[in-house]
Amino acid sequence: MLADRFRIDGNLTPCELDGSDPGEPGRYDYADIQEAHALAHVPLWLIDASQVKLIFDYGFGGHSTFCLGLLMLERDPFRFVEGSVYGDLLPSIAKGLGVGADKFRIEAMLALLGHAEALLPDPAHDPTRFKAQRQIVDSARAAVNLVLAAESD
Repeated sequence: MLADRFRIDGNLTPCELDGSDPGEPGRYDYADIQEAHALAHVPLWLIDASQVKLIFDYGFGGHSTFCLGLLMLERDPFRFVEGSVYGDLLPSIAKGLGVGADKFRIEAMLALLGHAEALLPDPAHDPTRFKAQRQIVDSARAAVNLVLAAESD
């Protein structure tokens, strides 16, 4: 699991894990900036995907928040592969890390696909669900492979 790989204690806050503190928000900051500041002091397991995006959008995300984004992908990989949250979250994480969103998206997607394949249900036990989820994973892998092929040319 990514939690084991990154050694994240979900009871700690981003500030505690990253050893940084964005300080207190200004009195006249927009509400979403105030929320992003406040989230730095919330235990990781209480933060949802939209809040991770908010943290990165305002530059308050450190390594722990990046890992949390990956953990969210791990929790419900099929929703993130096919849904809009996946498309919204990864560019924000990439921006927070200072890397190109496309490069980061492909690397994250490859890691996610490997994990998603491991989570596929047993085809003998639930053939309909297996087929639907297998199609999502296969189409996502095909899209990633097309991008990788284009980049290698």
